[in-house]
Amino acid sequence: MRFLHPWYFLSLVVIPLYLWLRHGHPFWGKRGEASLAVSDIRLFGRENFLSRWYHWIMDALVVMGIFWGIVALARPIGGQMLSQDNLYGVDIVLVMDVSETMLFVDEIPSFLVKRHLYGEIVYEDPTGKMGEYTRLESAKRVIKSYVEKQSQNRIGVVLFGTYAYTLTPLTYDRDMVLRLLEGITFNPANNRTAIGMGVATAINRFASSKAKSKVIILLTDGMNNAGLVDPKTATSMAREKNIRIYTIGFGNPDAVLQPVDRAGRFYVLKSGESIDEKLLAWMAEETGGKYYRAHDRQTLATIYDDIDRLEKSKITIQRRLFWKENFWPFAFLSWLCFMVWIGIQVVWVRLP
Repeated sequence: MRFLHPWYFLSLVVIPLYLWLRHGHPFWGKRGEASLAVSDIRLFGRENFLSRWYHWIMDALVVMGIFWGIVALARPIGGQMLSQDNLYGVDIVLVMDVSETMLFVDEIPSFLVKRHLYGEIVYEDPTGKMGEYTRLESAKRVIKSYVEKQSQNRIGVVLFGTYAYTLTPLTYDRDMVLRLLEGITFNPANNRTAIGMGVATAINRFASSKAKSKVIILLTDGMNNAGLVDPKTATSMAREKNIRIYTIGFGNPDAVLQPVDRAGRFYVLKSGESIDEKLLAWMAEETGGKYYRAHDRQTLATIYDDIDRLEKSKITIQRRLFWKENFWPFAFLSWLCFMVWIGIQVVWVRLP
């Protein structure tokens, strides 16, 4: 409950003023009181409860009448507020490569041990921490940070390798998206790169979207070598549906560490994997997006921040308020107190 005119509560000062004028010394001088000398008060009969507490009862009725009247004047209202949020700003589908090359590492951590085996230089990971430095883990961390900032945008996630599938549909539930992102791992059966399938699957996620802006952010570290849908065909589909595609080529172009065992303990140094930058740039240009090149985790984080700045949309939030007037009970209580006070004044006979 709230009050529309709370300043009326300032009138409560009337209550102590009334009590002071009634029981204190009036400012206009000492008040005289009439008296009558009698030989025995039993002449007036037996004293009852009302006669003993008459003045207290009358004062209480006046004070309560004034108090409830002021509360009614302050206009208390109650009810509920129904809000309708039109969060149709930006719908974003994150399309992430989870092929085998995403297990590569684009830097050489200091804790690796360099060994020579069978005429080849091999890097051994005695700590078991190398998994935190892979492209897959780097992408997961950066994307999670990006998702945490999307308080008013719907986010969906599509993963692709040899085939593509939806990890999460478009949703405002960031916590769910973050939990599912954390659980992404490499599947040996999904070791190739179907860029076209990833984009086509993302386009399907927008089938019921009412957003003013629809965006696909594609992250890949390789070239399209699998899938039934060609990347150019998928791009044309996105353009027809007014979906922008931001493309990111991820990986060190000079050299990478490639795991040589399933446990990820031994790595060999290889030349950087090639990325079809011409295709990625064309996909972005055709749909009004932008192409980026990321060599490491820090660069990747900067790129997602830049996309976040580009993809801002004004959100209109409409709220409807439903209030109920609650002053009637308080007005009734005030009226009742004064009616009782008047009734006692009229009915009760006081002797001089």
